[in-house]
Amino acid sequence: MTSNVYKAGRAIGAVSTLAIAVSAFPASAQDSNASAETEADESVIIVTANKRPQVLRETPGTINVVSADTIREQGLNTVEDILRLTPGANYQKTEPNDSVVTIRGIGTSTVIEQNQSTTGVYIGDVPISDATVPVGISAPVPIDLEAVEVLKGPQGVLYGSASLSGAIRYQFARPDFSQELGGEVSASLSVVEGGDLGYGGHGVLNVTSESGGLGARVIGFYRLDGGYIDNVGAGVQNSNDFEQFGGRLVLEGRPSSDVTIVGYLHYEESSADDSFAVNAPVDALEATNRLVTNNTDRSFLFGNVVVDWDIGPATITSSTGYNRKEAVAAEGFTSFANLLLFSNQFPLLDGDPTNDFLNNPAFPASVPVALQLNDSRSEGISQELRIASNPGDGPFSWLVGGFYQAYDSRLEGDLVASGVSGVPPITEVKIAAETEEFAVFVDAEYKLTDRLSVAVGVRYYDNSADGIASALVLGAGAPLPIDISDDGFAPRAAITYDISDDVTSYVRYSRGFRFGGANIVPQNPAFPSPSQYGSDTLDAYEAGFKADFDSGLYGEITGYYYDWQDAQATVVRPDSFVFVDNVGQARVIGLEAIAGYRSRSFDFVTSLNYNESETRNDFVGALGPVPAGTELPGTPEFQTFTAVTYRAPAFADGEWSVTLSHSYISHYFESLDQTIDLGGYHQINAAVGLTLSAGLELRLIANNLTDDTTATGAVAFPTIGFQNLFVNTPRNYALSVRKRF
Repeated sequence: MTSNVYKAGRAIGAVSTLAIAVSAFPASAQDSNASAETEADESVIIVTANKRPQVLRETPGTINVVSADTIREQGLNTVEDILRLTPGANYQKTEPNDSVVTIRGIGTSTVIEQNQSTTGVYIGDVPISDATVPVGISAPVPIDLEAVEVLKGPQGVLYGSASLSGAIRYQFARPDFSQELGGEVSASLSVVEGGDLGYGGHGVLNVTSESGGLGARVIGFYRLDGGYIDNVGAGVQNSNDFEQFGGRLVLEGRPSSDVTIVGYLHYEESSADDSFAVNAPVDALEATNRLVTNNTDRSFLFGNVVVDWDIGPATITSSTGYNRKEAVAAEGFTSFANLLLFSNQFPLLDGDPTNDFLNNPAFPASVPVALQLNDSRSEGISQELRIASNPGDGPFSWLVGGFYQAYDSRLEGDLVASGVSGVPPITEVKIAAETEEFAVFVDAEYKLTDRLSVAVGVRYYDNSADGIASALVLGAGAPLPIDISDDGFAPRAAITYDISDDVTSYVRYSRGFRFGGANIVPQNPAFPSPSQYGSDTLDAYEAGFKADFDSGLYGEITGYYYDWQDAQATVVRPDSFVFVDNVGQARVIGLEAIAGYRSRSFDFVTSLNYNESETRNDFVGALGPVPAGTELPGTPEFQTFTAVTYRAPAFADGEWSVTLSHSYISHYFESLDQTIDLGGYHQINAAVGLTLSAGLELRLIANNLTDDTTATGAVAFPTIGFQNLFVNTPRNYALSVRKRF
């Protein structure tokens, strides 16, 4: 605790010193509470990805904004739905709240492993990605959001670790001070073709004081997604029902014209009655390799207090965050005999090849089921303090900040023989780790002329992890200490030139970084593996053009080159235990383009991502050598998205809206061993809505109209031929009713 307080004091002291030094400079822009929104001129979109409001067209780098209106109009109910609109961000579906997102090809697995994700997840400015031993990606339900921002490219300067390849940023809606009392209620029915009926609903209450000094926004939600996968071994049809419920409270106080205080409290629980994994052929939607249903229960608690104090030439912002994630899961194997055969591939820790599971008298020859029981949790606190220039007439804008984060992670996982007493767990995995990140950062922009500006930024970080980890086989083994530390600098620089009032060009360099960690695997003399792995970094070079015309036409084209150093890769040992290692370098070359038109009655957008990725050196994978030039996993060469929305007047002063969209994701592999070919599918979605002047809204949604069902994620142990496949949701329909008041 002394170390935590000391480091937090260092951060605050550093920020205060830098703030005093720069507070005399003329100002440009800052409002930490602004989010993606549309101004009076609806063609101008404002984003706060750089922690101060900027016109999207004038921001160097690629930021995709999915607004609250788009989420509602297209009936986007999941993160998978939202990311389909942003080519270059690939959602590799596995279990709910446990899927992997890769941005522009930076990833080495399509499932969550024991290392930190390459894509950061944030609510506002608070990171919720685990520093080590991920409990899951707890993306909030897309209800009552202001927007979702997808930041492509390393975000190390302003967002720290985990944003190696980019970040996904959720913005909760705040109290609406234009009404003293208001809100909405909704209800929905849904069904996956051939599956069970689903239903759900939510309510929002918005209350503000007559004086406008205090506001509250309260929401509650519930959803049940009907199952559509048959667990053949357990004899259960449509076994994968998924239930999710929770609530949110947002309080906003304005004690003076210079001070704003916003508090967020969000809690949700979810329960999956069975795994979402299937076995080949995937279009049968059947699980054949387990005799029981695999249950997973999760909870997520999030809190954040943001204070903004306008001191004249600058605004001081404090953001204090807290999040806690818990997950309890039970996974059953079909045949314990098969498990024994798999286990027989490796000797125990004493190095005696005859002392394996088959020769251990403690185990009977046949046991119906083996269960993997996991209980994991993580708890994190964060504090950011920053000061930034306010809008002004001067050419210089700046931002200075300090950040501190501490995570406490716990994991217990036992593989046990079900129904057998007096037998130790086959494997026992335990980890208790504490991680810290301390950082100071500065970001500044100077306008050399009315059209030419230069921006630079840098973050100094000091990361550490300590604790203990153990992986025992039949009770044998020894705990391993975790003692990792790393520090460094993450810079960025950009040059922006306004070709005209409507067209901007830019070049940009940025660096991202990620925590190292410990490998939680039993040491095996026959198959040595490192006890820990180091951090990795990514240097990104990007150039592009952005255009946004008064006519409603807009477009963007971006080319990028990524140099990934000391890349962390997931490797499966011949005995099927998994570890992480720094395998060297990789590179990514890509191109993104978007073109569209927006008006009150008609919207059109089409976008493309081309991505070419490869390793730069040889290393050894599960099946042998993996040569340089191997494609990175989870990296489709092409992704496209096209959508058309038409709006027309309806009766009772209402409005019709119709949206038709198409997306395509080309093939990619699940790992560097390239044992499973994933992706390669089209999806067509449609949404029809009717909004009446009385605040009543009806919406009919049909997704995956062609029922193109394809594996998009996989868990594989190639040495024993084990595969679990995860598919995109088959054809499904939903009907929703919403009443605003």
